[in-house]
Amino acid sequence: MCACRSAKAGRIKRHVLTCSLGLVLAVLVTVASLHDTKAVAILLDRAVDAGWHLDRITVDGIYIGPTVDAAAQRHGIEVQISTRDSEAKRVLRSE
Repeated sequence: MCACRSAKAGRIKRHVLTCSLGLVLAVLVTVASLHDTKAVAILLDRAVDAGWHLDRITVDGIYIGPTVDAAAQRHGIEVQISTRDSEAKRVLRSE
């Protein structure tokens, strides 16, 4: 299982793909104006090109859409969307 996260720093974003243990599999630095869904497609391509076999990724709700679906389908990866329960202050995973 992998997680995709992005962090804004000034006018750039750092997109990081990690495994379930938190080890970094791929990193991408982009301009802040690049939409997150386009960045995750590039991250998936980089991780697969580096030899990682990804079965499933867990992503935030921003990562839904045709760009992410196409990238995941291209590599045979299941996309799992995590949601945040505002009352419980914890992350829930939709199945």
